Amino acid sequence: MKVLILGKMKQEGDFLNAECCIRRDGHIPINPVRVLHALPEDLTMSDFIAVLIELVRISDAICLLDNFISDLASSVAWTNAKKNEKEIYKIEGDE
Repeated sequence: MKVLILGKMKQEGDFLNAECCIRRDGHIPINPVRVLHALPEDLTMSDFIAVLIELVRISDAICLLDNFISDLASSVAWTNAKKNEKEIYKIEGDE
């Protein structure tokens, strides 16, 4: 299953941790922070949101980090994911 991670884009460490957990569970993480770094620096926010919407389309599930709602791009992608009835992936703790 391909799992798109959504959260506050400036907190890269959270995305990397989620990526490791998703892989550990046998799934394929889609990390938008890595995608953002691969795109031109002068990309507009609306262009990046369009990229995120496409990532939602190709994903099977969404992994929400605690702070996703405070990031404009992630909250727009979340709205699109709900509209398209994507599964919500939860990272199981090591408790």
